[in-house]
Amino acid sequence: MMFFEEYCPECTNPAWVHGDTKDLDLFDQPVSEILENIQMLEFGSCPKCKQNRADFVKKGYFTNPYELAGCAGQRSGKSALVAMIAAYVLHRYLVIPDPIRFFGLLSSSQLYMSMTAISAGQAEASLWTPFKEYVDEAPWFKEYHKLLSDTGERLGTELLHRPRTFLVYKHKRIACMYEAPNKRRLRGKTRFFTAIDEIGWMEADAQKQSVTMSADEISASLDNSLRTIRSKVEILRNKRGLFNAPDGYACNISSPSAKDDRIMRSVRAARTNNKIYAYHYPTWEANPDISRESLQPEYDKSRMVAERDFGAVPPLANDPFIDNQNCVDLMINPAHKHNLLQVKMEYHTDDFGNKTKYASVKVPQIDKRKPRMLLCDAGEKRNHFAVMLMTWDSKMNRPRVDYVFDVPPEEGIPVNFALMWEHCFLPLCQGLLIRHMFSDTWNSTELVQKLRQFKVMSEQYTLKFADLVEVGARLSSGELMLPKPELPVEDLRLTYENPVQFVEGKPILGLILQVLTVRQVGRRVTKPANGEDDMFRALALGMFHIVKPELKRIYAVDAAGGAGGNIGVMFSRSAGGGNVDPKKHTTGAKLATKRGFRGR
Repeated sequence: MMFFEEYCPECTNPAWVHGDTKDLDLFDQPVSEILENIQMLEFGSCPKCKQNRADFVKKGYFTNPYELAGCAGQRSGKSALVAMIAAYVLHRYLVIPDPIRFFGLLSSSQLYMSMTAISAGQAEASLWTPFKEYVDEAPWFKEYHKLLSDTGERLGTELLHRPRTFLVYKHKRIACMYEAPNKRRLRGKTRFFTAIDEIGWMEADAQKQSVTMSADEISASLDNSLRTIRSKVEILRNKRGLFNAPDGYACNISSPSAKDDRIMRSVRAARTNNKIYAYHYPTWEANPDISRESLQPEYDKSRMVAERDFGAVPPLANDPFIDNQNCVDLMINPAHKHNLLQVKMEYHTDDFGNKTKYASVKVPQIDKRKPRMLLCDAGEKRNHFAVMLMTWDSKMNRPRVDYVFDVPPEEGIPVNFALMWEHCFLPLCQGLLIRHMFSDTWNSTELVQKLRQFKVMSEQYTLKFADLVEVGARLSSGELMLPKPELPVEDLRLTYENPVQFVEGKPILGLILQVLTVRQVGRRVTKPANGEDDMFRALALGMFHIVKPELKRIYAVDAAGGAGGNIGVMFSRSAGGGNVDPKKHTTGAKLATKRGFRGR
């Protein structure tokens, strides 16, 4: 009802639509009671006040949404809901005398309804079969199909073709089917309805089956196929006054797999895109037959898994490499200060107009007492360029991150390695006691010679999977010291924002996010589905090397004032000071305390 905006906003009891202090649950009310409080539209108009959809759009009540983003726990009835919606949309199109002519399409055109999932088999089981059952059992469709059968028999032609796997209304040029999630094969058709089941799990499930699949690309292919109908509907509504014309609808449903999966991004997008109607509910708020108490055994097994699967509260990542998501709480030392360096991003344009970027670093206080290790994960064009300073904290007997920042890529603006030496690494070597530099890819002969002038040993080393497993085990045990992050880690866990955007300008929080979200796929450690891993890889390089006995002896040296004194952090995205005052932070942590909402 809310998705299709099939009610009168002025003649309806608002408590029954938007809820009230009594937290009204619409589960078991009789239809008569519902109709007493909710005034339904008839053919797009209110029979009481005589206003229509166009009037409600002008008044700001309606936005004519055409995309549903449904995020809810397992066993919440998502598939059944989409099946009912699909049957209703099909009904809306079948009552149009000539859909092809109505939308101004070529006479040879065909309109399609498509449903897909991680596989064709899942699409059939979860979406197509319940849809087909609704169509087969609904009284209106029974009468309509009988009419088509009788008419076709009288005319000697088949008007309705309905085998098990598809449904074709030949006289309307409408076909309904389920399809495999192939982004190329999904292109081309002119569709009026699409549905994707468990879109939040498509990429994660595909990886487990060694299949490459992009939920974004599949969704884009289907959305593009709806564009023809959507554009025609805009013309019909705005220029011809046909306010009740059905749109091209997309219904994407899923339980969440991670905070930045496809369904969670769609739910967040609904707050600014009024064409998306979103809902977000735990299982027990969507299914009256399942209570929170009945799910306690699942919570006892694994709170994180139960919250994800039934509470619809996504973790930061799906299949994270670091299995102990609470390990970072053991790493943080609130006593560390953020004042070791000053960093800002600079740009350089050469005589030919080519623009590059680099990090300009200043060391406010010369410190040649405490040995430090310089770590680099170098990206020039597409990847971030991460820089980290690490040492050994002799008091806590573990590695310590003293400083971290990264240089993010920009379209057409690569990192200038020569200026990175002059304005970043040279000041570090002059102002600090750098003993070693380890990098994954960047280590030219010229750089090695320059570093030797400062008695810095430089080595290029690419971590093997076994190396990363060793580092991951130590990280899972919390064997690292980090400065206090700019905001509590719990804010990151609970934020409703895109996590990558949430940590912008917060380098330690950004490093923590990468530690918790890098993924293991087979025998590879890869980036998060929507994020970076540059700072994590710099950290892993340091963690792998600094525990070697011959290196640990060099760095386990107390400077005057004690190890773990001045700890600094900076993030390249905040071009200026590296300190973030949480009290002045305007975005803050938006907690996911209210599940259901819609963008206005």
